[in-house]
Amino acid sequence: MATANGAKASDGTVFVATRPEETVPAGQDALAAVRPETINLSATKPSSDTNFVSARVAGVSHFGDVLQYVVTAGTRDLLVQVSRTDPSRFAVGESVWCTWAAEDVYLFSARQADLVLAGTPNA
Repeated sequence: MATANGAKASDGTVFVATRPEETVPAGQDALAAVRPETINLSATKPSSDTNFVSARVAGVSHFGDVLQYVVTAGTRDLLVQVSRTDPSRFAVGESVWCTWAAEDVYLFSARQADLVLAGTPNA
């Protein structure tokens, strides 16, 4: 659901967006998207009350200079890509916190769902 400054997911996750892809009036259905390379992982809960979710590591893949984590946050799976040079490492089953910056949130109207979620597993 769109809010005055982003979106609120059905599970209560608040996405603050500073540069939405399109203007979605508050109260309208909306989609918030964050690219995998802009999500940060931490073992410590963030001090902010927006733009984060708690998750559990479901898988780790090695792609050259990048580690790709699949993390499960509630009922959704997120992809997170971090540089192999990042000193933090997380094992399957570990609890993590995913955070992202407001400028990395893309906000779309719900009518864009077929385009935004195209090719997404379980979409």
